[in-house]
Amino acid sequence: MHAPAAIVDTQPARVQACHRPRRGARPCRGLLLLRLTELRYAALVASLVSKLRNLAALSPADRRVVVEAAGALPAMALSLHVVRMTSLFARLDRLADRVTTRVPPADPVPLIRRTRGLVALAARRGFYRGNCLSRSATLWWLLRRQGIRTDVRIGVRKEDGDLVAHAWVERDGMILNDRADTVRRYIPFAETLTR
Repeated sequence: MHAPAAIVDTQPARVQACHRPRRGARPCRGLLLLRLTELRYAALVASLVSKLRNLAALSPADRRVVVEAAGALPAMALSLHVVRMTSLFARLDRLADRVTTRVPPADPVPLIRRTRGLVALAARRGFYRGNCLSRSATLWWLLRRQGIRTDVRIGVRKEDGDLVAHAWVERDGMILNDRADTVRRYIPFAETLTR
């Protein structure tokens, strides 16, 4: 019982000393760390508020897609580490056949563009950015659930003696979530992951 009282008695004097440095003395390191922590917390809260405002500005349907994408990005990344890619896409394709109730629109291009932008927003502003494969898998899954069939492509190239891979989504030969000049640098595999 006496030990905690001694600790309590000495701390206020130490804190006061930190708050009132002598003239010309360096500020207490603990106070600097506390201030940095407060600034980081304030920046985190401001960032979160900004993200919530951006999300609130979207339509309810778009908000739902962003939230789904934000959840699907880490789930896809984890699944791709645990399950073989071809097996994962085959399972997701079968699941999409069961849960998709939408008939694809006659002109799916506006829906594809909107979904692509919302997945990019979720990757940019969400809590998990993901890599090209998890972002492509997420876009493929969300489009598949909306009744739009696409393909996930993987290409490779040699860079400084290393083999580098990249993933993107295509529909009828049109690249959906990447730039053509980026994709052109990779040699795509003949088989797609999703057929």
